[in-house]
Amino acid sequence: TTTIGALLSCGDNHRGQLGLGADHAGFDEHGEAKRVHGLRWVALPDNAQAAQVACGYQQTCILTRTGNLFGCGDNRNGQLGLGESEDDVPSAQPVPLPAGAVAAQVACGAEHTCVVTTSGELLACGHNNNGQLGLGQGSARRVRRLTAVPVLAPVREVVCGAWHTCALTVNGTVLTCGTN
Repeated sequence: TTTIGALLSCGDNHRGQLGLGADHAGFDEHGEAKRVHGLRWVALPDNAQAAQVACGYQQTCILTRTGNLFGCGDNRNGQLGLGESEDDVPSAQPVPLPAGAVAAQVACGAEHTCVVTTSGELLACGHNNNGQLGLGQGSARRVRRLTAVPVLAPVREVVCGAWHTCALTVNGTVLTCGTN
């Protein structure tokens, strides 16, 4: 992101993870993944200004300065939180947050996404095959919408590894879940 809230991207784009639209996503005539060499401007809906960006294996989540969230790229496991949308999302799409929630931070693992809200709530979506969403024993393997994670104290920050998640609460406790 730039100081004026613009977002630029480059690299492999076969799932649309660069957010540049359908013309730049997918595969070329030789069956090779489309790649974008050199930074390109990413158009965000409603002229939104990016404050933070997080990238997973093939997904990108963009937090705006106003606390809205957008996602693009691979959504096969619900990691964009868009519900039952298409598997590949080539342009930034608004991610629905629970009523009244405002996003303060976003983090991505390989195939999951976590969000901290301004009230300290932790939300998660995506692949949960290793318990990386922190939703407890027996929870769904794929969670397609941002879902509240039960924590004992408000969360200050979240980080994700490929298959695990760590959250720091406001009282200094570190919570972990997923592959050890």
